[in-house]
Amino acid sequence: MPGESTVYAWVSRHKEFRDIYVRARESWAEAQLERVIEAAQDGSCDTYIDKKTGEQRTNHEAIGRSRLYVDTLKWALARMNRVRFADTATVDMTNSDGSLAAPADPKLITQRIEAIYQKALASRPTTDAVFEEIPDDGSDLC
Repeated sequence: MPGESTVYAWVSRHKEFRDIYVRARESWAEAQLERVIEAAQDGSCDTYIDKKTGEQRTNHEAIGRSRLYVDTLKWALARMNRVRFADTATVDMTNSDGSLAAPADPKLITQRIEAIYQKALASRPTTDAVFEEIPDDGSDLC
């Protein structure tokens, strides 16, 4: 079996080998995903019978180990293929023609925020109007 550095050298130098390697890693990742699902669903070691009392007990150690196993695999899969396995959203910053969308002008953003703020100030009730709506007969007390 070749060493790790040799394999990476072959991946960088030979397109056919790189294609096979990528397919193999994708297959491995899919198999690991199946293992994550199986481990998350497997509750066979979650409880045990206490030998002294005969009562069923929760096996917190096994549950913690399963959680660590699942979380570790999820983390590794997300690092290997962020598009397929990461649990974060991505934002597409391209136009419909595929070109990169230009960032908005900071002055325009400031103007829009100011306009929204002024609209909010204009539409809020005055202090007197708020107090006029509250009944003064004590009916609002529980």
